[in-house]
Amino acid sequence: MVKTIENSSLLDVEEGIICHQVNCIGVMGAGVALQVRQKWPNAYNDYRDECSQFKQDPKKLLGHVQDILVKDNLVVANCYGQVLP
Repeated sequence: MVKTIENSSLLDVEEGIICHQVNCIGVMGAGVALQVRQKWPNAYNDYRDECSQFKQDPKKLLGHVQDILVKDNLVVANCYGQVLP
C-alpha cells in the first residue's frame, strides 16, 4: 500500500521504506541523495562500499536496489538508476 503524505518531508518518515535513485559510481552529491547521506551516514557508507565492488563496470548495478536498515522499522532503498553523477 502506498500512502501519500502532504506537506511533509521524505526525510521525516519514521517507518517503512524510503526509495530514492542513486548513481552507480558512489557519489551522493546533490538532491535527495545528499540529504539521505547527511541524515543517515550508514546508508551512504554501505552504498559507497557496494559501488566500489563494481568500479570496473558500474553499469552492472543499473536496476539493482540496495536495502539499508537505518533505524528500527525504517529502510532506505538505494535504487541504482544512473551511471554518471
